[in-house]
Amino acid sequence: MCGIYGQVNKNKNKSVDKGLFVESLNTLEKRGPDSSGTYFEENIGLGHRRLSIVDLSERGNQPMFSEDGEIGIVFNGEIYNYIDIKEELGNKYQWKSRSDTEVLINAYREWGQRGLLERLEGMFVFALYDKRNNIINFARDHFGKKPLYYYLDDETFFFASELKAIINNPEVKRKVQVDKLSLSKFLFYGYVPSPNSIFDKIKKLEPSTTFQFDIKNWKIVNKYQYWNLENVDLNTGLEEEQILDKTEDLIKKATKKRLMSDVPLGIFLSGGVDSSLIAAYLSQFSKDTNSFTVCYKGHSTADESVYAERVAKKLGIKYNLCYFEDRMVEESFLEMMNYLDEPLADAAVIPLYFISKFAKN
Repeated sequence: MCGIYGQVNKNKNKSVDKGLFVESLNTLEKRGPDSSGTYFEENIGLGHRRLSIVDLSERGNQPMFSEDGEIGIVFNGEIYNYIDIKEELGNKYQWKSRSDTEVLINAYREWGQRGLLERLEGMFVFALYDKRNNIINFARDHFGKKPLYYYLDDETFFFASELKAIINNPEVKRKVQVDKLSLSKFLFYGYVPSPNSIFDKIKKLEPSTTFQFDIKNWKIVNKYQYWNLENVDLNTGLEEEQILDKTEDLIKKATKKRLMSDVPLGIFLSGGVDSSLIAAYLSQFSKDTNSFTVCYKGHSTADESVYAERVAKKLGIKYNLCYFEDRMVEESFLEMMNYLDEPLADAAVIPLYFISKFAKN
């Protein structure tokens, strides 16, 4: 998980306040503790907080630019098929890293935004700055795993992985307020659906959606949904046995694609069908995998650890059990809330917080 942040001032003579920009970027430090990078150009600022997964060297740091300096990017996520895309591009470009970030830049140079998105598999949000055309291209992954918030008025344009980075700017904070419609949606759904955010003038980019920010004409253009599940070929003519074989093959391939990493891998294992199935395939490719299970002390009905341990032993993968209790929740409540930008009525964030902290250690 990484964090991206950017600012554009409409007035070219109004340079970005670098001190305030870095302060806002650093609100995303939890997302990217490994390194921080910035780029400033007159009225434009791009920032990135990095969590290193692939190519741990400085060559993978962001913001990253093409060798001619015309295309720059800040990117959060992983592109699962980036090696295939890199092979398709061939030796046409000089590669300075092993990162999927650089592949995004050169794929955009080769095929443009539409051609790039047609090829991507992964979880991602990126802001791709095209100096030649004076635009910034944005895109969010197919199911919206990675977040992107943005704010636009007559003077400034901001974007970020989290709300807190945008409202850290005093000018923006003064102009926004809690949106009553979003609050109503939260009370109904338990979360605030995109494109709304909890604040009235800040939007969330929808899943599988892209748009361009036209800096010269100061407006959002070419916004469209580049993928729709309803248009996927479901192979409805297959027999039951073929469907089962196809499903098994797809899950196995999907699991393997997500294992590209230069750091240790792990899995959150509940003992339920979904995580157990993924763990079964994972164990075929990575025997050194650690599994992590959370147990709520004193609440036997919520304790699934006995099933998770059974799965881990059966598969021969390492099993790690994390305990938490009421007292720990009370002590950590405000810290947990700091990870949430918007109201979220999902009690699962509590065990998720504890198991993530346990896995990190």
